[in-house]
Amino acid sequence: MTNKKYLSIIIFLLFIIVVSFYFKNESDKLYKEKIAEAENLIQKIDKLEKENDQLKQKIQELNTDLAVEKAIDVATKFKQELFNVNYDPDKERFSSTEEIEEKVADYVTKDQLQFTQGVLLYVGQLSQQTKSNLSVKNITFEVGNTQTETEVSLNYHIEIQFKRVGETGEKPTITNYGQMRVVKTDDGWKVSKDLPQMISINEVEEKLRKHGD
Repeated sequence: MTNKKYLSIIIFLLFIIVVSFYFKNESDKLYKEKIAEAENLIQKIDKLEKENDQLKQKIQELNTDLAVEKAIDVATKFKQELFNVNYDPDKERFSSTEEIEEKVADYVTKDQLQFTQGVLLYVGQLSQQTKSNLSVKNITFEVGNTQTETEVSLNYHIEIQFKRVGETGEKPTITNYGQMRVVKTDDGWKVSKDLPQMISINEVEEKLRKHGD
């Protein structure tokens, strides 16, 4: 084999090596680019998942805040129905179970209704015996241990005002504390438990008497 042929073969082999090296470098470069793209995509997915989790948490917080607002609204209306009572000298206040249910059924569960009947009778007697129109002067709530989208516990402080028949001037008040649970039902938000710290009618009458002295 002549030198010229050897040289041609060497040049051809060198060409093959150069081409192989070039394509190997291009292949490695492409591989690295694909790896970088995949890593970048994974980072974007992780970011989107975190943003989605944050959005879910924000929605849950908003729903819980809305639940608290609805619970407080129902609790306020319930207490107003209980204590906004006018003195009626011609009849016993809430003389029938039907009257009582009609007054508060929209705000309490069936289990709580029976207990509420006793409270309403107490309030009616309080109005009759003190010869006063009762009304809620002020009521405040604090959220208790439970605060979810379907159940809210509340601590409350209520101030009840007495406008005694035939009397003018400053209207006496009494305060009432308690705990309440409000739940979401198929019929909307309702009070499922109310535990008021109520004082006796005799104590109220004594307090009003002292106020008038």
